[in-house]
Amino acid sequence: MELKKRATLSLAMIVKNEANTLIPCLDSVGGVVDEIVVLVDDSTTDNSFEIAKKYTDKVEYYKWEDDFAGARNLAISKCTKDFIMIMDGHEILHPKSKQIVEELMQRVIEGKDLFTTGEFSAMIYMNPTGDTLENLIPQTIFYQPRLFRNNGKYKYIGRVHNYIVQDKDCALLKRPVPYLVFIHKRTEENADNRKKQRAEMNVKLLLKDIEDNPEVPRAYFYLAQTYHEMGETDKSAEWYEKYIKISEWPKEKAHALLILGTIYGIKKEYDKAWDYALEALKNDWERPEPYLLLGDIAFEQAQNNPNKYYEAEHWYKAACDMKVPEVPAMFMRGDAFTYLPYAKMAILYSHVGEYYKALQAAEKAIELGYHDNGTIDIEQKMPIWKDKLMLKENVKNISIYDENDTFTFLQELQIKLMDKYNLAVGNMPEDSQMKWSDVVWIEWCAKNVLKLSTMPKKPGQLWIVRLHGYELFSPKRIQQIAWDKIDVLMFVAEHVKKHFNELYMIPEKVKQIVVPNGINLKKWSYANRGNMKRVNKIGCVGILTEKKGPQLLGSVIQYFAKHYPSFKFLLRFDIIEHPNMSERTLLHMIKDCDNWEMVPRQESLNSWMENIDYLISTSTLESFSYVIGEAMAKGIKPLIYNWEGATDIWPKELIWTDINELRKLIETDIYNSPMYRQWVEDHYSVEKQYETVVKLIEGEI
Repeated sequence: MELKKRATLSLAMIVKNEANTLIPCLDSVGGVVDEIVVLVDDSTTDNSFEIAKKYTDKVEYYKWEDDFAGARNLAISKCTKDFIMIMDGHEILHPKSKQIVEELMQRVIEGKDLFTTGEFSAMIYMNPTGDTLENLIPQTIFYQPRLFRNNGKYKYIGRVHNYIVQDKDCALLKRPVPYLVFIHKRTEENADNRKKQRAEMNVKLLLKDIEDNPEVPRAYFYLAQTYHEMGETDKSAEWYEKYIKISEWPKEKAHALLILGTIYGIKKEYDKAWDYALEALKNDWERPEPYLLLGDIAFEQAQNNPNKYYEAEHWYKAACDMKVPEVPAMFMRGDAFTYLPYAKMAILYSHVGEYYKALQAAEKAIELGYHDNGTIDIEQKMPIWKDKLMLKENVKNISIYDENDTFTFLQELQIKLMDKYNLAVGNMPEDSQMKWSDVVWIEWCAKNVLKLSTMPKKPGQLWIVRLHGYELFSPKRIQQIAWDKIDVLMFVAEHVKKHFNELYMIPEKVKQIVVPNGINLKKWSYANRGNMKRVNKIGCVGILTEKKGPQLLGSVIQYFAKHYPSFKFLLRFDIIEHPNMSERTLLHMIKDCDNWEMVPRQESLNSWMENIDYLISTSTLESFSYVIGEAMAKGIKPLIYNWEGATDIWPKELIWTDINELRKLIETDIYNSPMYRQWVEDHYSVEKQYETVVKLIEGEI
């Protein structure tokens, strides 16, 4: 007896007026299916029946009885092969999926790895755009069961928006197949008829389903969806609310919550919209739409609170990172996985005047298939952004790159440079921007410098690399840099420069200068705290790593708990290492102390610092310590551990080496707010930094 090489496959279809699409539909499964069963609605007015007859002799009319599930079940009852595949008359099987189907049919027979699988979900591409099958961008993507065993254990339920269910005694597995793709695209005439059908029939049938089975949530979902597509948002919201109260399907709930969030966002009820977006994220974190919705909400709120622009950027960037999940999900937007997050970021960057970043995001959107959908028109805006990058004539063009994309230590300087020069920023050197630039500034002596080393340098172009401190400890990277192409190596402190030259040798032609960080005193509200009653609160701010001295900080907190219990430590840390041994070390040391509190990241560090008397730094390694200067600008007394270089940067009387010296700093009556602020103004104001940088750019130093 010859062994079976593959399972056999039936195609089951119900069609009505599909003559315009039925030929490509049936052509697409040629060589894939062993049997085609087509039921044609007896109210059909075109030649769908005759077309189907050219492909199969298993064609017959059926009487429509307001029940899609009934029609589907009738079609599958006439199938005779091992497996059944379901298609609509306006769908095609993607050409690359033909081989997928063939492989599945080979793997489901007895003795093969998928023998215990009874149902396969395919990826449905709804109404895609794109010039070819290779660059399709679906309006909507979702998984749907389309292949199942013909064993009498599967049937459809639901008069409209029917779905397949498995008998309770059927123990076969379900499996999503991401690369099994059906392209679902109606003709315009068919789509118009579909809209009329929704208005005239779907609502009636769905209400009947709810009346018959009020405990089944699926009809609630599709009734809400139908009202939404009809533009009746209030009714849509009402039924989505009812649906989420009884649904047990997280991914379907996520879609409902997204629509609710969108509805309330349009109504400018942002708190409600925010809550629904977060709930959607909890139910399905793998899709980008919740991140986009959170970004949209923050973007709208930014009209009154500009800081929200950076929050919106965060959410849009998160959406950029999302990939189509390999587990079933509901109605995911195809453009959300491709160009949409970048198009939204382009608009955001243009609002905050970062026109080069706007252009970069727009170009990425276009690369990923962007087309104007009537809501985000970036192609008409791109020439405007290009013009804005070169508004000033006869001045130098400066490009600044920060691979972390934060520009933490340059924001104030950038604002001042924009008044004098044409300025563009980015996170990585790009050929087009490099050609535009007279000055190229690389923030951090890290990966971007290596990339810069490989790029052509136009005549007269000035290349500046700024080294902060941590980069010193990456010798392999520093030794790989083509230093003969670098014009200026800028350090933030003299001790960093000294340490660099002890470790490395670079060509003498590279100009080495020290330009400290610049602090905008106008951003930090000042008060003479020496004349105020102190509240004995000590703040600690920064990114918690080993370099921040977690053991030393733990010892200080322990000491104060025993000897100065009236003092309280407020710890505001960003955690960047995982697993974070620094955090674990610190928390272990102070777990029995009650004189500290871990506080969340603050929207306004200036406001938060109003409530502290001291700012402590227990760092064992620093290049500058920006937060010390910010605290001093407010008139706050810093308590600075004597890390290498500290005495060259900050007042010696504010530096401690051991616990006794720290105790004296606390016990002394000397609290000189005017001196603290004056020190920053004299040494580290953004104005002084700007003056030095301008001289460097103009070739005066």
